[in-house]
Amino acid sequence: MCTDGICEQCADGYSFNFQRTLCCSIGCKSDQYGYPVCLENENCFYNGCQLGFYGRKCHRCTDKITHCATCYEVTPDGAVMCTKCANNKYLNDDLTQCCINQGCDQYTGECEAGWYGTTCESRCPGNSCLNNTCDHQLGTCDSGCLPNYYGVNCTEVCQCIQAGTMTCEQNKGTCVCKPGFSGELCSEHCSVGCLGLTCAKDGSCSSGC
Repeated sequence: MCTDGICEQCADGYSFNFQRTLCCSIGCKSDQYGYPVCLENENCFYNGCQLGFYGRKCHRCTDKITHCATCYEVTPDGAVMCTKCANNKYLNDDLTQCCINQGCDQYTGECEAGWYGTTCESRCPGNSCLNNTCDHQLGTCDSGCLPNYYGVNCTEVCQCIQAGTMTCEQNKGTCVCKPGFSGELCSEHCSVGCLGLTCAKDGSCSSGC
């Protein structure tokens, strides 16, 4: 806070200039005495900023992109691209996000197989999603389940008899029988009298006798 041309205290991220007449961003380049130098409109006096800051007022890179160590301003309205993330963080392809963990591909910024979340911070539930992939935002197994599993997260075990089952429907675990089989669990053989050995789930001959 500056009163009558003298600054008594500066906000976080700001420091007095040498004369204590202005509060300048600590990202502004310093004078020979080590004090940041800025103008009354808070623009830094010298071109360029300290590492980790950007723009004419030298704002912190982390104000725009969490975990960003160095960045630069790309448009006058303040759009920022990150050039380097903090240690153990990973920069995505469009330079706008630093991923925070091993679930994020360090080259593309996309979630690796088996991970989901805004920053790929969570593992896909269970181990039964098809190809070990799940929705990158919700964690649901949108590509389907491994054989014999069902549910949005593929955590439920199908009760179908595999020998007579074509598929186990993902939402409810309903058994879809192979030709020649019937019953709720596809455990019954169709009657030999059914045409083509095809029957409905209740065992009735669907194509006649």
